[in-house]
Amino acid sequence: MRVWLAVVLVLSIAACGPGQLSRPQAAKLLQEAPRIWEGNGVTFGLNEGKQCVQRENAALGQSGTDYKYLLGLATAGFLTIRRLEARDWSTDRDYFSDQMKCNPVLGQWITVDLTAKGKATPPKKYWFSGIGSAGGHFLTLAERRFVEVTGITTESDHDAKAEFTWQWEPTPVGEPLGFSRAPQCATATFKLYDDGWRLVSSGIVTEGQ
Repeated sequence: MRVWLAVVLVLSIAACGPGQLSRPQAAKLLQEAPRIWEGNGVTFGLNEGKQCVQRENAALGQSGTDYKYLLGLATAGFLTIRRLEARDWSTDRDYFSDQMKCNPVLGQWITVDLTAKGKATPPKKYWFSGIGSAGGHFLTLAERRFVEVTGITTESDHDAKAEFTWQWEPTPVGEPLGFSRAPQCATATFKLYDDGWRLVSSGIVTEGQ
């Protein structure tokens, strides 16, 4: 009788185990969710030719992010930047008209030209041409990358939450721009169905959410 009782207890414990979400299970479900990692990177629209860009100005609360990206890409040899001067306008009328559109206190007129390196065909995953009505280039500078699951809490027999970390992984085009790889935290929710655990929400804002 004692032997049979022990067998029943072992079987009962074994049957309860798969119902709990484990860290490897949560990590697998998170990594296999394309809506989190694919198409939700840091992107930057690049146009060649004359354009007005905002400079960094802490007093006015301007980040000057686009200009920083341009400078980084120029440093990496993808393009050249030249600040336009008054002599670059054919008439005074055109010059003053453009100055009204791009206040010299807030921004500046520059011209951007791709170098031979920039015109070479980079990986299509990171560099797309012909985006927008004026053409240009659409660059993916960094993509999200899963790091690890750091903890799991059980809400009920059928609901669980997993805390995990992820980080930005610069693409070859974005590598020179100095993106921080510091881990960032998020909390995902899971629900147990008849066929196993499913990811309900990643805790990361993605396109379409």
